[in-house]
Amino acid sequence: MYKKCKETLSATECIIHCDFSENYLAKISEEVQATHFGASKQQFTLHTAVIYYKNEQDLQEKSFCTISPNNNHNPIAIWAHLTPILEYIKNISPNVTTLHFFSDGPTTQYRQKGNFYLLTENIKNLGFEKSTWSFFESAHGKGAPDGIGGAVKRKLDKKVTTNCVRHSGKM
Repeated sequence: MYKKCKETLSATECIIHCDFSENYLAKISEEVQATHFGASKQQFTLHTAVIYYKNEQDLQEKSFCTISPNNNHNPIAIWAHLTPILEYIKNISPNVTTLHFFSDGPTTQYRQKGNFYLLTENIKNLGFEKSTWSFFESAHGKGAPDGIGGAVKRKLDKKVTTNCVRHSGKM
């Protein structure tokens, strides 16, 4: 279904493929041994997404990663992460009226009634007309959002280890 949706995407549709990345554990460039072994380090939520849309006849894609110190992955958190992306879509492609969401299906996150309630309300409030939400089978491979999460974590780690940032919690 995902592949078919991408192949037949029209100029009035947009695909949002989203996922929560594993929480990022803040690192400190010169941490003492006591910090390394056992101190509770701050964790950050990384929510990743790739959008696909048509620009004239060409399929375009754009990657996103929103970072939050709030580690909830509930529907309110999902929509705090998704709303700026949907606003971006409306700005770059105002003719988009239909959104197709794809995600994994944990019942504590995307596949629950609270998320679908917020979906119907937020889509309407942001000026879209229709939406669908499809779920991938659990443990069914990695997708583009997983790659974004890995790349962001590597970039954060590199900034800390090269002392560009002394503490990744300051990002």
